Amino acid sequence: MIQKIALVVLFCLSFVASAQTNEELETPEIYTEVESMPVFPGCESEASLEAVNSCTENKIIQHIGTETTYPEEAKKKGISGTVYIRYIVNEDGEVRDVEVVRGVQNGKILDKEAIRVIYTLPKMSPGIQDGKAVRVQYTIPIKFNLTGGKKKKKSRK
Repeated sequence: MIQKIALVVLFCLSFVASAQTNEELETPEIYTEVESMPVFPGCESEASLEAVNSCTENKIIQHIGTETTYPEEAKKKGISGTVYIRYIVNEDGEVRDVEVVRGVQNGKILDKEAIRVIYTLPKMSPGIQDGKAVRVQYTIPIKFNLTGGKKKKKSRK
């Protein structure tokens, strides 16, 4: 009798584990190109799809430029370079899963700043494929350049 109960319990546990595995396998697909790419706030009213995409691209670049702060520690150590970041705009238009694809040698502090800045992107209109909101993946370079100070204007005589 105890053996039969143990078998029933074991069978039930394997069924539950199988159900969890199937749910885990049903992760939404991630796209890199869709019929309608995610749209940055304020770009929705552009005249064409091409103009909407161009506006979104420009606003993302502008946002990164204004939100990025060059870490003092990196300045002091003379660390510069390009950090390549991958992120997803999910079905709700939120930025998720930000990660460094390729960082700067000895520049973990720049990697951290690049990740921080991407997480500050505002909620967007999600990407659309076959009439449904989908997850869209982006990869973007963020350049950290040290300059030797302000350039002097040439005087005209």
